[in-house]
Amino acid sequence: MKATCRCAAWMVLMLFAANAVRADGVLFSAVPADISGAPGSTIGWGYSITNNTTDWVETTDLQQGLFQNGTFSALFDFPVIAPGASVTESFVFTNGAGTDTGLAEFAWDANAPAGFVNNGFFVLSYELFSGDPILDQNTIDLGPGTDISTPYSVTVSSTAIPEPGSLYLALSGIGIVLLLRKRFP
Repeated sequence: MKATCRCAAWMVLMLFAANAVRADGVLFSAVPADISGAPGSTIGWGYSITNNTTDWVETTDLQQGLFQNGTFSALFDFPVIAPGASVTESFVFTNGAGTDTGLAEFAWDANAPAGFVNNGFFVLSYELFSGDPILDQNTIDLGPGTDISTPYSVTVSSTAIPEPGSLYLALSGIGIVLLLRKRFP
């Protein structure tokens, strides 16, 4: 009887230990964690997720804190990650073409005060599976993994981004001054 109780206790302990290893086996980070941009600009985060478990990971939800002085937009594509694999996605802004990629983007209001900071955590939820949950119909859903978080901050920089027209005007002015300097030493 004692041997049966010990065996059952050992099995329960191993079950909890296996889940603890699974929970610590998925790594998530915003890339870069800290970003900054001028008032009126759009900036964003990429991401990296590494699955160090022996199970498949299907990402299911992304949460974030509240943002002020701008507009937050999630871009996350909810990847499925094989055991031992990593997924990395850079932030790419396509200036309104609708093909932006990455974790999320943030557009500062034009009147956002210099030095203002939004910070918090991105929280990723995921499910664990015994096989590929998309391609393998016989896979077993092992349940949700432990939510993982990564810190973020977005700061209003004090430098305004010059408009392309004003940049061309400034460069043209410098070019004219250099030409006149050569002609009239």
